This record gives sequence, structure tokens and C-alpha cells, in this order.
Amino acid sequence: MEKYRNPNSELDGEFHTELHRGFRFEFIRGDRYTKDEVVAVVITDPTIRLPLGVALGDTKEKIIKLLGQPAISKDESIEYELSYDWSFLTFRFTRNRLIEFEVSYEHE
Repeated sequence: MEKYRNPNSELDGEFHTELHRGFRFEFIRGDRYTKDEVVAVVITDPTIRLPLGVALGDTKEKIIKLLGQPAISKDESIEYELSYDWSFLTFRFTRNRLIEFEVSYEHE
């Protein structure tokens, strides 16, 4: 049985990505006995906000003011560890403006 492949899907080794109306789902490929597993959901829809008011277009400084110091800070991204084992909330920027945010977990 062949799996349905979304026409917006990009394959990259054992990972693949599917795009769906403002969301990007990142999967790790399962084998013939297990299903593919979601390892990240990336939000690219500008109408979606986090409960604290974070939205696409916000500055890095605003997000740090709302959420506190991140665990990891780079020029183009900041990352917070969530309370779940190996779970992360990552914000990505271009010219200091938020372009997407991602909820992910480290796959074993």
C-alpha cells in the first residue's frame, strides 16, 4: 500500500514536511510497521497568536519581554525549553521581525 503524499510535501532523508494553510508539519519517517511521527509544528499564519499576544511580525525584544530570557539566543532565532521532556518553542526572525514559530520535541 502506497502512502498518500501531499503535493506540498518535501522529502529530506528520513524526515518530510507537509504544508497545510499556515502550518508546516515536520515528520520523522516510520518504517513498514510504524506510522510517521510528527516532531514539529511550525506556525506561519499571521492570524494565529500565542495566548500572551505573541504574533508574527513582533520583535525579538517584545517576545523576550513577554516570555523572559530564552534558553538559547542566536541572531535569527530564540528558543525556550518547555516543561515537557525535550520540548521546545522556537521563534525565527528576519530583520528582527518574527516570521514563524515552532513547537517541537527532540526525537530519540
